[in-house]
Parts: sequence; structure tokens; C-alpha cells
Amino acid sequence: LFSLLLFVEEAQMNVDVRNFDLKGAELKVGTAAIGRASKEALSLNVPGLRENRPSVVKGDLVLVSPSSEGQRHKTYETYAHSIALN
Repeated sequence: LFSLLLFVEEAQMNVDVRNFDLKGAELKVGTAAIGRASKEALSLNVPGLRENRPSVVKGDLVLVSPSSEGQRHKTYETYAHSIALN
């Protein structure tokens, strides 16, 4: 019974996190401090981040899919390297 409850809870968490999917979001090229170096990086504006909805912390996995028709089934994985609350 306990393992079933854990499974159901994880399934619900996956559904809940999909509520934060951003459609048509634009990645912007900029620079970020990674370690001691400043490197070119992509940034993404996430509405609600200041209110912790969604909660994103350094090291979280971020999945990005192009919206162009030819690349719809590609998904890129990256990690949050820094969080800036503007």
C-alpha cells in the first residue's frame, strides 16, 4: 500500500509541474557567471518565480523544446546555473 501511495504521489507531482510549462517562451542570449568565468548563456524569463511558483533553484533540470514545426519532437536538457530575481 505504501509503495502505491508513493507512486500516486509522484504521478500527481508530474501532473502538477506541467501546469508551469511555458509555451512560446523566448530564450535570450547573454552572459552568466559560471564558476569564476563569465560565459555566454541562454536566459529565460519565468513569470511567478519571485513568488516561488514554480520553485526553481540552482541545479534544477530544465527541459526545452523548440516551437518550430520541424523540430517539435526534440527536447534539450540543461540545468539552472543561476537564478536572478529581477
